[in-house]
Amino acid sequence: EVPEVPEVPEVPEVPEVPEKPGTGGSGNGGSSSDKKDDTLYIQVGTGNSETTVDNNSATSSPVIFSDLKQHNWATEAIHNLAAKGVISGEGEGKFKPASKVKRADSVVMLVRLLGAVKGEVIDVDKYSGEMYFVDAPAHAYYTNYLAYAKANGLINGISENIFAPTETISRQDMMVMMVSALAQMNMLDTSQVDLSVLDNYADMSSISVYARPAVALMIQKGIITGTNKGIEPKAAMTRAQSAVMMNRFMELLEN
Repeated sequence: EVPEVPEVPEVPEVPEVPEKPGTGGSGNGGSSSDKKDDTLYIQVGTGNSETTVDNNSATSSPVIFSDLKQHNWATEAIHNLAAKGVISGEGEGKFKPASKVKRADSVVMLVRLLGAVKGEVIDVDKYSGEMYFVDAPAHAYYTNYLAYAKANGLINGISENIFAPTETISRQDMMVMMVSALAQMNMLDTSQVDLSVLDNYADMSSISVYARPAVALMIQKGIITGTNKGIEPKAAMTRAQSAVMMNRFMELLEN
C-alpha cells in the first residue's frame, strides 16, 4: 500500500501545456491533497442529483455542454467520456470544467471507464454493505464504487479505513490510481518504468517518493505532458483536466 503523506493546501487550476490537442492533469488540493490513495474524481452531480446517477451507464448518446468555451483544449475529451457514460454534467447543460475533482468522484469515473473499456456494466451494487471506509455513508452515490475499487485493488485510503471522499485529489494520486488500473487489466509492466524522464521537469523533487514510478510511467505513456510549471504533482485537479487525462487513459487501455 502507498504510505500516507502530509496534506498540502489547495492550489488554483493551471491547464496543462498541450503537447497534443487538449491537456489535462490530475491534481490534489484541499486538506488531503497529498493522500496515498490513487483515485480520480469527476463530480457526477450536486445536491440530490448525485444520488440518481445510473451505475456505469456506458452509452453512446451524444452529450453537449454549453460552458466549455474557455476550455476548448478539453472539449473533445469531455464530450467523448460523457457520450460513453463515464462522466456527466452538473445540470442545465453545464459541465463546470473549472470545478475541482473530488476523491470519491474520481473513483466513480475510473470504475465507469473500466466498464466502458471492457464493454460491460460493472455491477458495483454487488458490493452494497461492504463498508471499507468509515467516512463513506452507506447510502452515498459513491459508496458502492469505493467498495468495488477497494476490493479490486484500485484504491487504498488515506489510512486503513478513512477515504476522505469529498476532498480533492492530486495529479500524482490520479496517476497512481491509473497504474493500479493497468495492473487490474494485466497491462502493467514495471520494467518499462524509466524514472529518468522525471529529470525533464523542474519540480520533479516535489513528487512524493511513492508516486514517482507512476508519474514516470504516465509520462512515458503520453497520458500527461505537464503544465507550464512542470508536473505539479500535488496541484488540485479540475474536471476538465481529469477528463483529458482519463480520455487519454481510456485510449491507452483500448489500444
